[in-house]
Amino acid sequence: MNNSSNGFSRVCSNGFSRVLAVSVKVPINPPRSTMQGSTRILKRRDGSTFIGRPTNSNARKARGLLKSYLLPYAPKEPLDGALYVNIIYNFEFNKSEKKSNKDKGIIPHSKRPDSDNLMKGLLDVLTECKYWNDDSQISSLQFEKNYSADPVLSINIYNIIA
Repeated sequence: MNNSSNGFSRVCSNGFSRVLAVSVKVPINPPRSTMQGSTRILKRRDGSTFIGRPTNSNARKARGLLKSYLLPYAPKEPLDGALYVNIIYNFEFNKSEKKSNKDKGIIPHSKRPDSDNLMKGLLDVLTECKYWNDDSQISSLQFEKNYSADPVLSINIYNIIA
């Protein structure tokens, strides 16, 4: 696990400068649950109905796991202003994966879970852990999903300087 704030500066694709604010690298096989449920008619305790999305137990477990790993690395104060976020999910190879692919070390992941659903769940957890005030601050987002011999969840958050 790694958390650094060394002021490393780069330029975003939109031409603005960015400065590394938070870097977290968690050596786990990231949870595959997407925390997304389908819309259903649900009942409240008083018996009245409403339309909503139930969270299944796998989603709750995934959210809890991510929160437990990421909360200790949250900044002391939530980041402010426009942010550039880079997320890399490296999942463990499936047992059935060909040896020739495993020998490559890392290959693109093109199956479920969907990238957008993985991102939404992770960004919600990062918001809960107070990495920022609101995920609407994210101006630029880069996401990768791979199979790897070394599973890891890597998150780099940069402040954008206009």
